[in-house]
Formats: sequence, C-alpha cells, structure tokens
Amino acid sequence: MKEKGKEEIQPVQLPKWKSLNQIFTHSATSSARVFIVSFLIRGGVKFLLLLLKSLVDAIKEAFGGEATRFGSMIGLFSFIWKLVSNSLAFIEGKHTKRQGAIAGFLAGFAILCESKENRVGYTQQFFMRSMQAGKNALKQRQFPTVPHGDTLLFSLACAQILYSYAFRPQTLPREYYSFMLKTARVPKQSLLTQAAHIRKREAIGEYAVGDTFTKAMEELGATKGNMQRLQDYISRFNGEMPGIPCLIYHPKEDSCVKCSTTKWYQVFMQMTPVYLSLNIVPVLVLKTKHFLQK
Repeated sequence: MKEKGKEEIQPVQLPKWKSLNQIFTHSATSSARVFIVSFLIRGGVKFLLLLLKSLVDAIKEAFGGEATRFGSMIGLFSFIWKLVSNSLAFIEGKHTKRQGAIAGFLAGFAILCESKENRVGYTQQFFMRSMQAGKNALKQRQFPTVPHGDTLLFSLACAQILYSYAFRPQTLPREYYSFMLKTARVPKQSLLTQAAHIRKREAIGEYAVGDTFTKAMEELGATKGNMQRLQDYISRFNGEMPGIPCLIYHPKEDSCVKCSTTKWYQVFMQMTPVYLSLNIVPVLVLKTKHFLQK
C-alpha cells in the first residue's frame, strides 16, 4: 500500500534504437561530453589549488597528464557502457538488468587509463560510492534502512583510512600517505615507532622498551620539557612503555593544547580551498546556466 506523502517511483523510459549506427553515434557523443566535463572538473579543481603558483605553471600542471588520464577513464567508461548496454538491448529487443551488469563489467576496464598508483585509490572510492548508491536505491524502494546510514558509511570509510595511516601505512597509496603526513603534521617516525610498539604488544604481549622512544624523541629534536616528561613516565614503569604518551606526537611543543590548536588552524586553512574547489568547480561546469541565474 502506498504511504501518504510519498511519490511513486516511475520507471525510466529507455530509448528505442533503429540501428546499431545510431547507438554508436549516441555512445560516442555522450562519452565525448562526459570526457570534457570530467576533464574540466578534475583540471579545474587542481587549477584552483595551484593559483598561488605562476599562472603558466598552474595551467600546465592542472591540465596535464593527470587530468587527461582522468577524463579518458571517465569518458571511456561512458562510451563502453552506453555502447554495450544499448547494443545488447537493440539485439535482444528489450532492456534488462543483465545487460547493464555486462556493460558495467566491461566498462570497468576503463580504469586502466589511469596510472598504476591511482588505480587503488579510485577503486576504493568507487567501491564506497557503489555501497552508498545501493543503500540509496533500497531506500527509494521503501526497503528498511539504517538511520543516518550515510554518516555511518562515511565513518566506516574514515576508520579504515585512519587505521591504515596509524598502523598499516603500506596499505595506502604512497602519494596519499605522503599527503596525510603533510596535512596532519605528525612526525612519520613517531607514527612508525608507536605502530611497532602496538604490533609487538599484540603479537607477543611485551611492552616496548623506553629507550626506543627516547632515541626517537632525540632524533626528532624534542624539547627538554618533553624529554624530561618521557623519562619520568618510563621510570614509573621500570623502563617499559605500557602506553604511549601524547608528547611523542608533538616532540617540539610542550603544550598539548597549544599544539592541537595550532595544528587545527593550519589544517583548516590548508583544506578550506580544497573543499571550496570541490564544491564550486562541479557547479560551474555542470550547472553553469543555473549558477548564473541564481
């Protein structure tokens, strides 16, 4: 029984083709349009982030190989999907979900247009988006859904990324891990030292030796106050480290509050242009007329 206040979902009216040539033309023109849009979005986002550099260098770097590969991947995906899906429907005389699945499987090979380093990152993103799309599809069809599912899904995605950042950095793409280190401003050596400590404790039940952290702090140029606090902590537990004091993450700053406040401000100022460009550029490219009217 239809619930009051909810509109009935109308099935999508798929096109009826007269020839394979018409399907090929439709696939080619649509994929060309998708290539241009995705090329402009990717290049535009990076272009805004590079405005602080010289204009010529920004244009070369923004609309170079990276934007071309991304646009080619999205454009080729669109071309293969439209070509295969519509061709199968034309041959069989009707559209089916099986045709879409076959077309999607073949179109997935478009990711080979990207560099090897970027494929893992895009695959992870596409996987999470597919889960989100599946959840939204079930919700539209009145299936029971988890309250605040989008938030929970985002939290799960963040949890696995931050776990890898702290304990399994080798599972992250090298460029992405470098970006996280630069953004978070936590010394890499501090993260690796505490990760080794946690793994050792979980594997054989032994605590790390305090000298390991003392040496790491000295190499990081820790303040005298932090070195003294570390020594006091180690002395209380007979030279072992049952836990990891937070000073290991801010060796050059004595105050936890000051360090956290400073890092928050620095990261906020760094990431604000990124999120602005991610929200502004797609609107300008995809909805230029609507943006100018409003």
